[in-house]
Amino acid sequence: FRLFNRSENKSPRTVQWYDDSLRVFLGWLEETEKSTLLGDLNIALVREFIVWQQDKTVKHEHHPFAPPCEGALSSHTIQSRVRALRSFCHWLQREGYTDKHILEDLSVPKVQKNLVEILTEDEIKAILAAIDRDTAGGGRNYAIVWTLLDTGLRCSELTGLGFGDAHLEEGYLRVLGKGNKERV
Repeated sequence: FRLFNRSENKSPRTVQWYDDSLRVFLGWLEETEKSTLLGDLNIALVREFIVWQQDKTVKHEHHPFAPPCEGALSSHTIQSRVRALRSFCHWLQREGYTDKHILEDLSVPKVQKNLVEILTEDEIKAILAAIDRDTAGGGRNYAIVWTLLDTGLRCSELTGLGFGDAHLEEGYLRVLGKGNKERV
């Protein structure tokens, strides 16, 4: 499945997302002593997995960078993992490992729609005032914060910028974004 995703020229982050989602599912199967045989995979089992995720009270248990903390998983995380499992099962069927798409009839859980709280003008001023622009790191951080505020770039897009992407005289940035889509 990993080779398939890479051969389809999916981004490294997308390939990693599939790997991580399947690893969490496999870890749950092993932890709960459920069968890891492909023939035992079914909708009822995945529904148990969904409910287990919804009932979790600790986030980031096996995350390589974030420490474990109290709190429920977001509905986006749970939906994302189910979508990865559905894609995996679709791939299994296309490749002939299974006769049918095992999770074809499984609906993905709905996500909560929360309004994004925007920063107030006073909050923005406080953030910018907290940065010491007289140091190299502070000057860089000031530029980063302003760029994020002014453009709405994703953090990953900003960190992926190179000198050749900045066209300061013309007043624009060329960004390679999500899905390898180029934006100006």
